[in-house]
Order: sequence, then C-alpha cells, then structure tokens
Amino acid sequence: ISPSGRRMGKGHQQRGAPAGKRLLFPGRRGSPRGLPGGGGATGAQRFLLGLFMHAWLWVASGSYAQVFNLSLSVDEGLPPDTLVGDIRAGLPAAQQQEGGGFFLSEDSDDSPLLDDFHVHPDTGIIRTARCLDRERRDHYSFVAATLLGAVVQVEIRVNDVNDHSPSFPRDSLKLDVSELSPPGTAFRLPGAHDPDAGLFSTQGYTLVQPSDLPEDPAGPFFQLRYGTPGSPQSSSPLEPLDLVLLRRLDREAELSGVVRVQRPLDREEQAWHQLVVEARDGGAEPEVATVRVSIAVLDVNDNPPAIHLLFLTEGGAARVSEGAALGDYVARVSVSDADGDPEQEEEAFGEPGVGLGGGSISLSLEGGDGAFALRSGGSPGVFFLCVEGPLDRENRDLYDLRLVATDETLLLRVADLNDQPPFFSREHYLASVSEAAAPGTAVVWVSASDADEAGTDHARLRYSLVHLPVRCNPEGVWPSAAECGPSFTIDPETGVISTVRSLDREVQEAVELRVVAQDLGEPPLTATCLVSITVDDVNDNEPIFRRQVYNATLAEHAPVGHCFLQVKASDADAGLYGFVEYSLYDGFQSYDASPAFQIHPHDGRICVSQDIDRERDPATYDLLVKAKDGGGLSAQAFVRVEMEDVNDNEPVFNPSTYVMSISGQTQPGTEIINVLATDRDSGIYGTVVYELIPGDLSSLFTIDSTSGIIYLTSTLSHLESTTLLLMVCARDGGGLTSVVNADITIHILQTTLAPAEFERPKYTFSVYEDVPENSPVGTVKAKESLNSSEPIFYRISSGDLDRKFSIHPWLGVIRTQKPLDHETQPVVVLTVQAQLGSLPAYSSTEVNITVIDVNDNHPVFPKASDEVQIPQTTLPGTALYLARAQDKDSGKNGFIRYTIASQNPSIFAIDSGLGAVFLNESLGSHVPRKCTLTLAAQDLGVPSRASLLVLTVAIEEQEQSPSLAFENLIYQVEVSECLSLMTQILQIQAYPLGPQRPSSRLLYSLEPSTDSAVFGVRPDTGWIYLRRQLDYESTQTYNFRAFAWIPEDRLSQNVSTSVIVHVLDENDNSPTFLHDVLFLKVEESPVPQGVIGKITAIDRDSGKNGQLSYFLLSDGKFFKMNPNTGEFISWVALDHELQGHHQVTVLVTDHGSPPRNATMVVYVSVTDINDNSPYFPQCLPGEELHVKVLEGQPVNMLVTTVFAKDFDEGNNAEVVYSVSSGKRLSGMGLRSCGQFIFVILSYFS
Repeated sequence: ISPSGRRMGKGHQQRGAPAGKRLLFPGRRGSPRGLPGGGGATGAQRFLLGLFMHAWLWVASGSYAQVFNLSLSVDEGLPPDTLVGDIRAGLPAAQQQEGGGFFLSEDSDDSPLLDDFHVHPDTGIIRTARCLDRERRDHYSFVAATLLGAVVQVEIRVNDVNDHSPSFPRDSLKLDVSELSPPGTAFRLPGAHDPDAGLFSTQGYTLVQPSDLPEDPAGPFFQLRYGTPGSPQSSSPLEPLDLVLLRRLDREAELSGVVRVQRPLDREEQAWHQLVVEARDGGAEPEVATVRVSIAVLDVNDNPPAIHLLFLTEGGAARVSEGAALGDYVARVSVSDADGDPEQEEEAFGEPGVGLGGGSISLSLEGGDGAFALRSGGSPGVFFLCVEGPLDRENRDLYDLRLVATDETLLLRVADLNDQPPFFSREHYLASVSEAAAPGTAVVWVSASDADEAGTDHARLRYSLVHLPVRCNPEGVWPSAAECGPSFTIDPETGVISTVRSLDREVQEAVELRVVAQDLGEPPLTATCLVSITVDDVNDNEPIFRRQVYNATLAEHAPVGHCFLQVKASDADAGLYGFVEYSLYDGFQSYDASPAFQIHPHDGRICVSQDIDRERDPATYDLLVKAKDGGGLSAQAFVRVEMEDVNDNEPVFNPSTYVMSISGQTQPGTEIINVLATDRDSGIYGTVVYELIPGDLSSLFTIDSTSGIIYLTSTLSHLESTTLLLMVCARDGGGLTSVVNADITIHILQTTLAPAEFERPKYTFSVYEDVPENSPVGTVKAKESLNSSEPIFYRISSGDLDRKFSIHPWLGVIRTQKPLDHETQPVVVLTVQAQLGSLPAYSSTEVNITVIDVNDNHPVFPKASDEVQIPQTTLPGTALYLARAQDKDSGKNGFIRYTIASQNPSIFAIDSGLGAVFLNESLGSHVPRKCTLTLAAQDLGVPSRASLLVLTVAIEEQEQSPSLAFENLIYQVEVSECLSLMTQILQIQAYPLGPQRPSSRLLYSLEPSTDSAVFGVRPDTGWIYLRRQLDYESTQTYNFRAFAWIPEDRLSQNVSTSVIVHVLDENDNSPTFLHDVLFLKVEESPVPQGVIGKITAIDRDSGKNGQLSYFLLSDGKFFKMNPNTGEFISWVALDHELQGHHQVTVLVTDHGSPPRNATMVVYVSVTDINDNSPYFPQCLPGEELHVKVLEGQPVNMLVTTVFAKDFDEGNNAEVVYSVSSGKRLSGMGLRSCGQFIFVILSYFS
C-alpha cells in the first residue's frame, strides 16, 4: 500500500465522472452482508442514487478535492470472500476514522469490477467475489470517493500462481534419422507452452528413458540441448522454437529442446529408438509434461550379401551321385543381406521381432558346363542347386562351381569430357554504385554455370574482366588517364565485381565491362557477358561562384524591382544535387534577410525591394549571397553595393558654437580653431568650402576655405583683453549653404607667451603589474616657444581615478604610486596636460599604459576538500568527480593542468585538461573503504603556481537489502542562458538494485547549496528544471548533488549523483568601446604613416558572440581598419595644409546570431611639419612690389607694410623679416617684429 496525496485543481480539474469510467452503486451486484442487488423493485432507488452520485461528483470535482493512490495485490485461485484490502488505507490517518461510506467509479472493461470483487460501501473493505484467474484478467482499477470530497484511486493487481502445466503441441513425434548422420547433428522439436508467467512458465527439459525399454550399457544415443540463461521468458507458444535454436548446450534449462546424436547410429544393431522428452516449469512443486519421440534409423546400402549352403546329399557332404537323375536337388542355397528393403522397412517399423533383411538379391551360377542349374525355392532369397545334365564320374569327377550373389545397386559412371562451354544466366547485367563507395565495395555478382561434371576442372570456372573503352565526362578539365583508368575488379572465384579505387561521377558517369568465364578443362572453353555499371551521383560538390566578391554601383531612389546585378554559381553534381538556389542576407556575418534588396532564387538576379535614400540609409551595403544545392551543400559570395548620391543636403556645422581663449601674444599665422561642417551628400556635392563672414575685427583672421581652419593674420598686442565674435558660413559643391552658421567666441588673454606643445600627440608605455611603488613608467615631453623662458608644468588631468600614477611636475616622468593589477585593469589611458608658466592656456596628450600580467594568482579550488561516494560495483573507466579550479591570470599564467599529487591506493586517474577523476581499476576486496586523493591544479606560468584539493572517495559496502543506484555517477547538460524559467533541462534516474521491490516509488531532491538554488527537481520524476534566470557572464558552470531514496524503506540509504550544468553563452551583450570618442594626432608626411592608433572594444559574451570585427563606415579615402585587431591605419599620405582634421565613424560588430554592434567617432588631427615656404600675398612670385614715398620724409616714418604668409602652423609658420642690402634700399629699414618699413636715412643715394 503506497498512499500519496496530491491537491486537485492545482494542475487540472476534473468535472463530473472521470473520463473512461462508469459510476457504480456497490449494492447493485454482489452486495456483501445481504445488501440489495439489482432488481425491478429497486430500479427507482438505483436511479435516484445514480442521479445523486452524478450530482455529488459534479459538485466535488468543482472544488479542490484531494486524490490519493492505493495499490493492492491478491493471488489468483483464492476462494471467494478472500480479504484484499481496505480503501481507507489510502486516506491520510486523520481521515481514516471519518465515516460516510464510499462511491465507486470503475474503468470500462469486459469483466466489470463488481463481478469479481465485493466492495463494502460503508467500511471500504474489498473482498473477492469469486476465484480469480490472472490469465483471464491481471489488473483492476477503480475510483472510490468519500462524501467529504477525498478521492482514492485504487489499483488491484492479480499475482500469478503455478496453476498450469506445460503442454506439448502433440503427444508423440516421429523422426527419420539416417544411420550415416554424424555425431552433433541436431533435429528440431517443438517446445512446450505454459500459460503461466515468469518462473512458473516452462523452465527446461529432461530426456527420460522409457521404462519398458532396456537401458543401453554403452550409454544413451541422444541428449537434449537447451538455450542459454537470460533469454526472455514468455508464455507465447511461438517464441520457444526461435530461442532454443540459437543457444548452446547448458544444464541451466531453457524453453525448447533439440535432440542431438551423441554417438554413431547403426541400423543393423537397432533400427528404431524410443525417447521421452519431459518439460518442467519453475514452481516449488514443478508441473511436467511429456512427449514420446520415435526415431527410425533409415538404412543405407553399407553391407554385402551373404550366401549359405545346405547340401541335400547323403551325409550332407559336397558330393553328388553320378546316377542322379535330372532335376535332383544337390543343395539348398539361401542368400541374405543385412541391409533391408525400404518397402519392408516401412511395414515393419515399430514392430519388434520382424526382420528387415533379405531384400531383393539376385544369385547366379558360374561353371559346371551345364551340368548344374539354380532354381528358385519359392521364398525370397532361397534357391536350389539342381542336376541339369548327365553325370559321369569316369569322364569328370570334379566341378568348380561359383555362386555370385548381388544386391540391386549398380552404379555405372560415364567419364566426362570438356564438351560443354560455360553459360551465363544473363547476357547483360545492369548495376549501379554510388560515387561515394569505398574501395572494395561489392557492386554486382555475375554467375556462370558449366554442364560438365561438377567438381572437375571441366566445371571449375575462373572469371576475368575486359575493360571496354573509357567514356569520361567531356565537360570541364579533361581527366587524366589515372582518373579514367580501371575502377573495378572481379573475384576470379566468386564472380563478385567490386571497386578498386574511389569513383567520381563527374569524371566518369558509366562503365562498360565484359566478363569472361573460362573453365579449367583442356582445351579451355569460355563464355562472356556484358556488365553496364552506372555511377550514381552523391552530393560531393559544393556550388562555386564565378567571383567571390561582386561590386556594384546603384543610384539612390532607384525604382523598386530594378535589377542591377546577377551572381552566378555552378554545381558539378547532377539532378537535384546540382540544382542551385540563391538567398540574400544583410551583412557579411548576418543571416537576416536584407530589407533593401532581394534575390531571385533561381537565376541570382539582385533587385531593389524598397526605396533607398543614401542620406537616410547606408551609403554602402555589404550583402552576403548564399548558394545552396539540393543536397544541402552551400557556398557564399560577398556583394558590396555603393549608393550614388544627389545634392539634396546642405552643410551642417557640428557643433555650431565654438568658444576658446588665445593669448594676446599669439603670432600672426597661428592656427586658432578648426570649424567643421559636414554634408551628408558625397562626391562634389559633399565637398564643403568655408567663408568668414565679414564683421567687427574679422579682418584680423582668415579661414582656410578647404579645411575650415581659422588663422590669425594680425597681431593682437594692441588690443586689450576682449572678446571677439566670428561667424563662418559653409557651402557645398552644388551651391547649397548652411542654414545655421558657426558662431566662434574668442577670448583674448593678454599673456606674454604661447602655450607649450607636446612632442608627440600620443604616448604608449607598458609596465608589469608587480613593479614596486614609485617605479618609472615613461616620460612625456612638451616644448615651449622659442622666445619663452618660462618653465613647463605637467599634470594628469584625467584617466587616473584611483590615483595609481603620478607625474613629475617639471620633468614629465610618470611613476606608479599604488600597486597595479592586470586582472582588475589591464589598460590605463591618461590625459596629461602641459602648462607654460602661469599661462591659462595649456596643451594635452594621451598616454596609454598597458599593465602586463605576471603569474601572481594561484589556481583556486571552490573548496579545500570534498568527498564522493561510489558503489563497490563501479566499473573501471567510470568518471567519479570533476575538479574545477579558477586562475585569475591570463594567457599561460591562467591555463590550468590537473594532476594527482598523491593517492592511496593507486587506482585512480585524472584528465589533465578537464579535471575529471576516473576509476582505473576494479574495486576489489583489498581496496579500503575510503581512499584519499590529493589533486593538484597547476598553471603554466613562470614560476608556476599550484593549489591542492583533498578528495575522499568513500566506497559503499554491498548491503544485503536492495539499495539504489543512479544510471550515471555524473550528469552533465548544456543549457542556453536565455532559457525561460520552469523549463525542464535534465532527467536523473535511479533504480533499485536487486529483484525486490522493482516498482518501489522513488523520490528525488537536490542538496541545499548556492548552485542548486538556481534549479529545482520534480520529486516523483527526477526532472530538473530552471527556477532562476541564468547569466553566462556571471556564472558559467553549476555543480551540485542530487539525491534519491525510497520513502517506504527506512533501512535503505539514499544515493547521490553529481549534476554539472554548463551555461551556454547567447549573444545578449553588445560590444562597447573603451572610449566614446577618440582623438588621434599624426604628423603630415609625404608617405603613408601606417598604424597610427588602435580602436579597442570589449564584449562580455564569449566565443563567437564575443569575437569582434572592426569596420570603417566613412572616410575610406585616407584610412583603413584592421578588422581583427582594430588597428587604425593611414594608407595614403596626409597633408596638413589640404586637410588638417578628419572625422571617421568606426563600427564594431560581434559574430553572434543575430549580431550586435556599436559605433564611435574618431577625430584625427594632422599635425604640421615645416614643408611650406612663406610667401608675400601682396606680390606674386617673380614680381616686384613698387612703393612710392616723398622725399624728405623724416626718419622712422612708416612707408608701407608687407605681410608674408606660411601655410604651415606654429613655429613652422612663424615668419622673420629682413631687408636684403642693396643700392635701391639703402635708405630703407625693416623692423622684423612689426613687419613695417620705416625711413632710416634722410636721403636716398
């Protein structure tokens, strides 16, 4: 009895009568204690009670009724009124004392429950109503309900008893056995059938000697051979015959017997045998059945005839009187043969005392010269020697007579000549073979026959092949002789044609062979047949695109349906395998359909599927075309579509407002600021030119129309500290101007010096994480203007939140001031500023510091010790434990190898990479109950670091009572981190060891731990399900234990197993850049600079989901990206004067499905070098400037002003003026600081 309660309504509700059942009132039929049964007088009462029960079940099923299970069993054959059980035993203890009786509902069946059982409606006592027969019905099921709403599901199982005997299909059998049958020949006997099941069915056979026959002193002629133990036992009469013929002799009994000859038979000794085969079942007092087997020994002609003479003369001697008359008898001759006459054998079979000898024998007389003759004696085999002619002793006194007796067997063999050629059953054989067939594969069997004497060389055949001219595929590259050479061979003995090398249908579609069959006679004769073999195609060729990369140009706003490109792939296979279909995906690493384009699946034409606006949509489309054949093989090609632009966008300043401060000592020609406007159009329509709108003091500045750089054209020393406002307009190549102009606010500070400038726009240093504090990292250097003597002061303005670094304020040496940790922060990016004296203006540079990893972390086990229990029957090779350590270091410093440092005894092994501990030898009696292993996890750093784990393996003793065992000692499963809650991920299964209680109910649970809290287990089924959301980025592996036990068996212990859940990463994190915006500086150069920076992004995902690729979305003219490393490459020469600033957008995308991406903006500043000479705007090259001045002007009078311009910037653009000595200028002087010409003499020469 195993009651278990569950709450109805939580999982489902049942209303009314349960499906497949019918309502019963127990008093209707077979009512105990004289309760009324059926009858006309009580029909109305039964009708009302039935209505009441339907109404009650309808009400009860609408509420949350409890359902309990009750399992009962009873043996078959017990007398009526035998107690079976009590329904109340299925109720909880608190409800067992409640009254009210039961209502019943039973399964629909041909044998109603109440015909076989009495169920008391008040007490719930179940008794048998008649003698049960398991072979008629072995299971009953019904539902009993109380008036309080509790429902008990009752299951009654009928146990089998040994109430049937085995039975053979017939009472007697007859076998005909040739006397030449060799020892070991077997003869099939039908098996016995027993309707009982299990041990009570037929279990074996015995050969019994009949009591009415004497026992042979030389031992029995026959024995029985049984099947092997472990064969499925069944009561089916058809199964034993199949099972017995497949088993060898074994005394441990099986289902069907085989009679086997144990020693040679001799029909002349005993022409027939009587045997009795007895079948028995496995009951305590076995039931038996017998069958009588009569075995007739069939005769063969293996004995010569025998002649017996009886002389009828006087004295019985071989004498005859010369006076004997003609016809007188001389002797009686009888002839016998131990072999029998087959017709007489049939008549005399089974009749003891009837002789089987004296068959048809002929007797002849040789010699005597006609004096004697043989006459038949009437009886078979009896002859008389009679006097046939006159005898005269004086003429002849001795006759030599020969009696020759022969049986009727006469063999006359005709010698064979090789006069028959071989003959093929078919003149033309057709066969096919797959081109994927391995060498040695049999293709077709050809067979010829020869009418000459079998077994002689005249009939022995040998096969050979004649290869007909090869037909190779004319398409494509002409195949070599080896490719079209012989592909098949034939077995000369059997005629089986097989392959000798790999086949290729694309080279050779069909093969014609001629087979020659030749006998071994003299002279040899031959026959031929034709064999046609077709090579069947397999899908062994992928589609091949004519080009791997296609480039196309498409004007924006092309009409929908316009086809602008056709891709083509071919497949060398035939039929369905050569049929290619095309599909189009949006992006090189995407499998999402492109919304802007579509491809014709059969001809590969790519067409526009929506309106495309280059300014709104991408300017470049990277498409992936996939060609897939009918067998699933595929190839891909890449398509890049460039969109052509029209001038439909005006320039836009971003930002449109600029604010800055400059020193009043700033020299003319200095770059002040760079305004930037962009036009979403491309080509000439996207080219932007800049204009400085005239205004107050705007004449002090000029703007480079191409780059947007504003230069100072005049000194500012004459101005007080003030604020200037400038306005810049942008116009594209198509004439459209910016709607919003750029406003520049310039604060002029009256300082004496210009700010310092760093020697390099970016510095890169590296330092080991274990360096002591105050260790130098690197030095930055800024240079001041030529006329400055002010010191330069350095400071770290950003990037060092934890204050791990310091910089010397005037030397620029960067040092560590706190311990570094590669695992916490592998890269540090600092911004260092340089300030000249006390000037408010300053310059800045970027410092990248890479923290190099050292092996400063040990591998760490989750716990210092652990214990695992295994049964003593564990087989070698079983995984027992999974050790897992973590090392925070990276590279080889974080790569872990596992070893067993020590173990006692040495019966375990470990996988060095996985950390899985295996049993290496059997657990014999010599192995202690507990084995201790010390596991070591060691990294590959220099020097290496290690940690230890003490593992105790407890070996469970084999108990007398049945115990439990899990199907696996370790369960492992991989699940996605995006799995929804309550999803079932793994089923663990335990089973009882031993034959007892095979249907005992098992319960499962999980050990309380941090890992197991994420999961739950169904206690009755063992299904483990998800209770909390998984996150691969926080936890990749969960390791916990699960338990199983039998609640009814308090003596048995629970068993455990390890469950390991590996979380699979999903692409749920987008890449992120280390910086939102990146500023790079590079010197202009007449040659490309190569790598000028590196873009770094991180992705918390792993594998392909975390594998990143970098692309440029704009400005592919000057720069390129390394898609794998993120290196930013200058691949054309940069000229500061042509374009001093570049803005590019970088896209990073992962390889997940679907992919995720992010973008960032990189600003590249091209710094100036002194590659331009100054020039005078007032005077064109090669011309002179003529200035008139009145004579008599005083000294230091201003004559004119000249201005020189240099396209370089900074010190490279600072111009120093001088006057060349000359006769005509001897009266003039030039002040280089003011760029003015003054009269320095009062007269001209």
